[in-house]
Amino acid sequence: MATEYIVSKNEEKNLGIVGLSTAVFESIASLCLDEINDVRLADGKTLKKPVSCKVVKNNIVITMNLLVATGVNINEVTSLVQKKAHDAITQMTSFKDVIINVNVVGFFIK
Repeated sequence: MATEYIVSKNEEKNLGIVGLSTAVFESIASLCLDEINDVRLADGKTLKKPVSCKVVKNNIVITMNLLVATGVNINEVTSLVQKKAHDAITQMTSFKDVIINVNVVGFFIK
């Protein structure tokens, strides 16, 4: 499978372009889950890729398949995941057109 890159041009000083692999965005989104105790990435056995990244109409679309702990408010924890992932990607890459989709595919017991 070919590696896809997302390209950004430095408008300020016209120095050239920067290409980031979609795997970079997937890694950043995955790392933000370390700060949240009530969610985990779905295992690779049931799904091929728990975090995926693609470009749709000039937006970076990240899809995360998660397991949520029993007894927690799903809306609150998934909103927190979206916010943390969006903030981390924006801070680390300066891309602002990022959409974070969260799919709850199961539960785990704490």
